Amino acid sequence: MFVALGLFSCNTQTSSQPRPQQEPRVESRQADLRALAQELPARHVNPFHRISREEFNRAVQDLDRRIPSLADHEVIIGMQQIMASVGDGHTWLDLGQPGVAFPALPIRLFQFTDGLFVIAATSEYASAIGARVLAVGSVDANQAYEAVRSTISRDNDQGVKTWAPLALTTPQLLRALRLSDSPLRASYLLEDSTGRRFTVEVSLLGPGANPQWVFARDTSPSASPLYLRNQGDFYWYVYEPGSQVLYLQYNRSLNKPSQSFAQFSQELFAFADANPISRFIVDIRLNNGGDFSVNRPLIEGLRARPALTQPGRLFVIIGRRTFSAAMMCAVDLLTNFDAVFVGEPTGGNTNHYGDNRPFTLPNSGIAINYATVFHQLTEPRTQEQPLQPQILAELSFADYRANRDPAREAISRARTPEQGESELGWFGSARPRGNLIVPRVRSSGTWTVRRTGAK
Repeated sequence: MFVALGLFSCNTQTSSQPRPQQEPRVESRQADLRALAQELPARHVNPFHRISREEFNRAVQDLDRRIPSLADHEVIIGMQQIMASVGDGHTWLDLGQPGVAFPALPIRLFQFTDGLFVIAATSEYASAIGARVLAVGSVDANQAYEAVRSTISRDNDQGVKTWAPLALTTPQLLRALRLSDSPLRASYLLEDSTGRRFTVEVSLLGPGANPQWVFARDTSPSASPLYLRNQGDFYWYVYEPGSQVLYLQYNRSLNKPSQSFAQFSQELFAFADANPISRFIVDIRLNNGGDFSVNRPLIEGLRARPALTQPGRLFVIIGRRTFSAAMMCAVDLLTNFDAVFVGEPTGGNTNHYGDNRPFTLPNSGIAINYATVFHQLTEPRTQEQPLQPQILAELSFADYRANRDPAREAISRARTPEQGESELGWFGSARPRGNLIVPRVRSSGTWTVRRTGAK
């Protein structure tokens, strides 16, 4: 059971004294915090795998002490910081849920290899598009990035890369962290491609706004790369006759109402059986999960077609958004086939906490998500780290703006064994890059799932 916190039990002298009279809003928020402090450790499969119980208790005590002087949005961010401190990407407070609604500013950022850039904005802020972010408010961009880290539930640092750009455009969060002086707007110091520096102040859109978005890559003469097309479609494929490449973009491990993934996979593999395939590319870089059982038809279809999984044939593109059920797909592809992994390290860990369930705080009705299962996909059990690509292909802002896809370019430079060895080896990297080659640690195609302590 949960060892009660000092402010809520008899751990300190002050806790045994009557609590001072507070206004109803304060009492309501403090009661919600007490519920979080009691329920989260009791329900999470292993709540103190990253943070100690004592550290957790101190964080709750500190927030409880500060609640009388905090606005509601600051209390919610404080709760999310406690959730993030647990140390897994499935334990979180959704800032977009009904009753919370932390809207983002009409500007989009992305962390590239060469910095944090504005990749899109509404037409009102078109001058900011394509500029590098140097500061948020008066705080250096790198320091601001580190400041929002405390609010991000993640398995590893790739999760911070995924979500920090969104956090840095959420004004209520920025205000709670003192990176902005208003919960309705934020200012950014930017630098354009000529070196000119300027400040732009961005405000939330009004109710009923119908913004027109402009993207930095809109002016590129090249077509959008495949991975940026149909991003809202859970799964789709295209065949490139000239190169005989079959490309599958698998964006969510969920079934579409119009066509289940099993039905889609039957169609996909029927096409593969009827056409010459030099390479089969499975792109899961944008797949942030769903239901791992949905992945099975893909694995089974590949297992039944060894010609598609010969060395140099099967490529898997992974990235910072590859998470949860998509991690299970990635590990299955790694351990069952001679797949070559290209892209970035994953946002999910190979061994990870998952299968989140919610409970509701009694007064605000806010849903708190917590992990109920530890998925052990590799040995040793303590190996909680991202899956590393065999071919590192990261994205710069210049790549994005020009509609280039470094992952696809790396695959196109690779050669099949029949073509002979290229300067990059059979699959683009015969020479391992430090620790980027991931050992094949399982011979079985099954997962070891440990369910202990979940409620």
